[in-house]
Amino acid sequence: MNSLIKTALTHIENEQVPQAKQKMIELYQAIKQNPLDLNKIEKPDDFASVISTMLQLKVINDDDEIERIAAIGYVVISKAIITDPAPNKNMFRLLILHFAREQFNYTLRTALGFNSGVNFFSAEGQMVGNKTANAIYEMEVYDLFTNPILYQKIPMFADAKRELDNLIRNNHFYNKSETQVIQQGKEFHSKALNYLTNKILVSGDVE
Repeated sequence: MNSLIKTALTHIENEQVPQAKQKMIELYQAIKQNPLDLNKIEKPDDFASVISTMLQLKVINDDDEIERIAAIGYVVISKAIITDPAPNKNMFRLLILHFAREQFNYTLRTALGFNSGVNFFSAEGQMVGNKTANAIYEMEVYDLFTNPILYQKIPMFADAKRELDNLIRNNHFYNKSETQVIQQGKEFHSKALNYLTNKILVSGDVE
């Protein structure tokens, strides 16, 4: 798995898109065959870079597969953030949330305890979806606002910071202060990491 990550990243860096896509597919197949090997990844940053690029390029178009890929990338980089924090790790987590926002919403509904058996297609299910979408914004606030170098140096994140500032200013988070939104985002990340660690890294469930 580590060899596939290295090869895929090399193709990405050399802008060899067809070759990179092929290695990404091979990597995903290897993960599905031996999901517990995710615990043996040597460079989580490189892995998250490959996964975020895979999502950005839409290498796989099926929404269920995108949801799984995002969950896998999220749990690996989130675990790395706990053990060895660095802004680039939060950057990759932000990219995963950004490129799989709609699909990862479904995983987070369960991870954050929002769905409680609700039918996704019912009116109540739509409300849960909106609640989860807000939670993702709060998770992004945590990653971005606690790593200012990201929005100071990268235009994409500067734009995201302005959007999130406006949401807070316009009481999108029900009159929570910036500090409260950051804390809530941190708590949501903790819940999501705990759920996905048990599901993926302990039980080997990537379905």
